[in-house]
Amino acid sequence: MRIRWVLLAFVVAVSSAGCMAPLSRSYVPAGAISSGPRIDELIVSRPTEGRPDGGNPRIWTAWPAIIPFVPHGEQRFTPDWYWTSMRGATGSPYDFGKDLGETIAKDLQAAGIATKVTYVDQPQLPPQRRTGKVHFLDLTLKEGWWHRHPTAYGLSLPGVLLYLVGLPFSYGYMTLAVEAELKDAEGKRIAQRQLEGRARAVDSLYYRPVAFPSILRNAYGKLSGGLRQFVLENLPK
Repeated sequence: MRIRWVLLAFVVAVSSAGCMAPLSRSYVPAGAISSGPRIDELIVSRPTEGRPDGGNPRIWTAWPAIIPFVPHGEQRFTPDWYWTSMRGATGSPYDFGKDLGETIAKDLQAAGIATKVTYVDQPQLPPQRRTGKVHFLDLTLKEGWWHRHPTAYGLSLPGVLLYLVGLPFSYGYMTLAVEAELKDAEGKRIAQRQLEGRARAVDSLYYRPVAFPSILRNAYGKLSGGLRQFVLENLPK
C-alpha cells in the first residue's frame, strides 16, 4: 500500500500540466498608456531564436532529488518543449515564437500607441509596406526558461509522500527576455533595448498557478511595462 501511494504521488507530480491556453489568448493586457495613437501602424515581427543552445531543455537532471540528503534536482524547461510534450503525440507542436509575437502585438495594441498593431511571421517585409507613418518592431528571444528544482526534501522516495499534504513538487522561477529593435518606415534603427521578466514558479498538488501557462503569463507581465514604455518613448510625438 505504501508503494502505491508513493507511485501515485510521483505520477501526479510529473503529469500536472494545467490549462494549456496559449499566452496570446490567456494574457490580459493593461490599459492604454498614451492619450492617443502616435503612429498609424506598428508591425511586430516574429521573434528570432537567440537563446543559448537554441532553447534545448534539460529534462533528465532531476534525479539527484531522490538521493537522501540532497535538497533538490535541477531542470530547465522551455515553453516550446513543455507544451508540446504535454499535448502528447496527438497534439500539434507549440510554436512559442509565434505565440510570444502575437502576445506582444496584442499588448501594444491595448497600450494605445498605434492605431493598428500587426503581427507578421517574417522579420523582413515587402518594400511596398514601408510607407507612411509605419514603424517596425523586430524581436529576438534571449531567454525563455522555467528553472525548475524538483525536491523530495532530502528524504529520497519517501519524501514524495509530503506532496499529499500540500508541500510543493518543486520550486524555481521563470525567466523571459527579448531584445526589441524599433525601426522607422525606411527600416532604419531608432532604438534597441533588452527587456526582461522573472516570475516565481512553485507547483504542488493543491497550489497550481503552477502550470506553465500561469508562470509564463506572470513573467511576461513583468516584462510588459518596460516594453510598452520603450516603444512609446521612441515614437515621434
